[in-house]
Amino acid sequence: MDAAADIAWISGSEQIAARVGRAIVAGDPAPGERLPREAELAIAHGVSRNTVREAMRLLMAKGLVEIVPRRGTAVRPRKFWNVLDGDLLRWCAEDLRHDAGFLRELVVARRMVEPMAARQAALSATDVQRALLVDAQRRLAAALDADLTEMLDSDLAFHIAIADASNNRFVRATGRAIGYALQLGFEALLTEPGNLPGNLANHADVIERIVARDAIGAEQAMHRLLDQSETDTGRLPSPRRN
Repeated sequence: MDAAADIAWISGSEQIAARVGRAIVAGDPAPGERLPREAELAIAHGVSRNTVREAMRLLMAKGLVEIVPRRGTAVRPRKFWNVLDGDLLRWCAEDLRHDAGFLRELVVARRMVEPMAARQAALSATDVQRALLVDAQRRLAAALDADLTEMLDSDLAFHIAIADASNNRFVRATGRAIGYALQLGFEALLTEPGNLPGNLANHADVIERIVARDAIGAEQAMHRLLDQSETDTGRLPSPRRN
């Protein structure tokens, strides 16, 4: 098996978890309802009961289901779903891009993390990390003339680079944990013309303050960046109605 095929391969249990997980996200079955029995799922998906059992464990780890002995497997309320799980966010992606509530909550969560990450980066980033931050800003500016994918990748890389430069393992892990959620939020924002150009100066200011070791200035610059992001979020078109 070549390297590309090895990277693309996923286990049978992961495949079943994805199928059932997407169905749960779509509301079938709905929160509180029970899934078919293990044997029924095995037959329906053409796999062994062990594969189904492992798939249910994967979904339980994501907060989607709970397994109660002698009662079966039931879908948990949405408030218990792990919104930082990459698989779950991918399954919910289409809805979340148009979910104004999700996007507003994401801005609030970013305010709890990113200003302090910028402040700490100004205090503790190494020379190599400062150079990487400057490069990330240049890449983001160059992405204005690129396609949406390049803009998304560049914007996400910019923010993760700041979290990494904080040299705080908790900030770094948090920044990476919300990475896919950030990507969804950026996709919603960047599909609207003018949003990235209108906030690019704030991005540049954050990096300038970090490189200058201006901790307070870096924190304030990140707040200004998020202020603009919140304003842009508020101007997004209303969520689609089914």
